[in-house]
Amino acid sequence: MSGYTAGGRRRIDRVLAPGFSTDLRSLGSDELRDRLTDAEQEEADLSFNRRMLQGRIDLLVAEQDRRVADSGHGPELGTRSDADIVAALAAVLADDRPETPAARVRHSRGEPSRVGEHRRDVEVAVADLRVSDPGSLDDAALGEVLAWLRALERRVSDNRREVLNVVDELSTEVADRVAAGAMSADFG
Repeated sequence: MSGYTAGGRRRIDRVLAPGFSTDLRSLGSDELRDRLTDAEQEEADLSFNRRMLQGRIDLLVAEQDRRVADSGHGPELGTRSDADIVAALAAVLADDRPETPAARVRHSRGEPSRVGEHRRDVEVAVADLRVSDPGSLDDAALGEVLAWLRALERRVSDNRREVLNVVDELSTEVADRVAAGAMSADFG
């Protein structure tokens, strides 16, 4: 997924365009709300795509860990029951990542929208047969696929971070106007 493209027609191009979140005091309340809604929706979409990639990465890392254990160079996994396999899968898919101080966690008001054309890299990545059948890959190919997914996840995360900065700027202006009584807090 590519980030901002000057003159582009995608929502990310509008949200990250120079001027989208500058001179906000000159905007009318409706335009400010529309811009905030666009930015929040872009963040929701990026977050959804990021989590999809992270889930695939987690599954591939679990496959690498299994291989290390099976090779005798890691902790013994032994024969696992169906319950053990389900528990291991649940652990892989759990969202228990430690948060870094720089991480921003938000409750988005929006649900992810239909994945747009500029999200095709993510769609291709999660549908790639190498990702869905890591057992068919040798160790080198598994490492290459992981590196590819991690690079894609970094690009999505970088885009999300830029969009979050825009959301912050717009939200601050909305909050200032609401506090001054110049704007209603109702977005309904």
